[in-house]
Amino acid sequence: MAAMSNTAQASGQLPGGSPVASETSTVDVQLVAPRPGLALKKMATVDDGGDGRLDAGDVVTYAFVLRNTGNVTLIDIAIDDPLDGIEVTGSPVASLAPGASDTSVVARYTLTQADIDRGSLSNRAKAVAYLPDRSDSFSAGSDDDDGASDGNGDGDPANDPTVIAIAGEPAMVVEKTGKTAEYTAVGDTVEFAIRITNTGNQTLESVTPVDSAAQSLVCASGIPVPAMVPGAEETCTATHVVTQENMDSGSVTDTVEVTARTPSGAVLGPVSDSAEIGVSRATVTGYVYRDVDGDGRFDPQKDTALSGYTVDLVDASGKVIMSVKTEQDGSYQMTGVLPADGYSLVFRDPGGKIVGGMDELNVAPGSNIIDQNMPIDPSGVVYDSVSGAPVAGALVTMTNAAGTPLPLACFVDPAQQDTTTGPDGAYRFDRYLKDKSSPPQLVIPEG
Repeated sequence: MAAMSNTAQASGQLPGGSPVASETSTVDVQLVAPRPGLALKKMATVDDGGDGRLDAGDVVTYAFVLRNTGNVTLIDIAIDDPLDGIEVTGSPVASLAPGASDTSVVARYTLTQADIDRGSLSNRAKAVAYLPDRSDSFSAGSDDDDGASDGNGDGDPANDPTVIAIAGEPAMVVEKTGKTAEYTAVGDTVEFAIRITNTGNQTLESVTPVDSAAQSLVCASGIPVPAMVPGAEETCTATHVVTQENMDSGSVTDTVEVTARTPSGAVLGPVSDSAEIGVSRATVTGYVYRDVDGDGRFDPQKDTALSGYTVDLVDASGKVIMSVKTEQDGSYQMTGVLPADGYSLVFRDPGGKIVGGMDELNVAPGSNIIDQNMPIDPSGVVYDSVSGAPVAGALVTMTNAAGTPLPLACFVDPAQQDTTTGPDGAYRFDRYLKDKSSPPQLVIPEG
């Protein structure tokens, strides 16, 4: 160890002018050798953009604390951070006295998708400083400033990397819609559009849609889709051929299931969605009216429109499929009718009583069946031709134009054929109207 010796003596004059001097005094000082020292702490904070999730593009801010742990002033202290893409500001620091600290150096780093997929970001920086005469330089690696833990497992808790843990949140959304508006026949081809969106924060690999009911399934990037980064969309098309079962049910319903793998190899899914394409529906329209002139044809100038009447559409099994009421002008309209054979129409008055019907109504896909009109007739009163009084108990039979009595199947109530007039001479027939061009005839035996 070097030493320094110093000797001093005090001298002066007496009042008479005689000189006087003290004894000499010597002090030996042991000199301490220069011992430069430097410590660097690196801390990280992450801005997640307010969504509570770390994604590629989120920004990490690093704060550095430089501390001179030696006994000599340090100059030109520079931060060297090897993290690719990091932006360091405030470096170098001009000088740092023994025991002093500096916090002026900061850095910004933008997370990449590789960081997110890896699940963490680990990094150390280095500080390089010079002695005042620039005769020597030395460096110090950063520590994460957690206090005591040995993050890198080397036995030294003062040189650990700064680690940001990144939680993986894999997710995807599957949306399926009908590309084909509707179909009309067995053998028609219908297409469904499938859109897969990566809504998580990790890259998804081997994205695999499965549509077991489809005749074909194709995706723009192939199946499986090799990789989808967050926010990416993949479009696929599923094709179906319409069957008789689809015609009977009125729709083709399809479900797709999608699975994928995360960067860690875990399976995501299946995530599914369904869509439906319907058969081309039909429309049935007509009028309910009182057939004033008995010609079986609706003439708004002569006949009386009947509003508030109920029209039931009945399928071949007897189930009421749809009910509507007539408008002020006597019209009714049934839309969205499923194509099928063997429908019947049943007409009811405002009180709910059946007043007529039509059977053997066959509805083709997309058809517009008009003029399904119901004339509320024949009905009336039998009068005595001499006295003009109503005749009770008169037998009334409905025949066709050739004079043949109509079969019982023509009547909504079969008991109405060969009916007898009531006490007021009134009679009524409610029949299924088959041939509207040939109005029925009434036969009332004489006497």
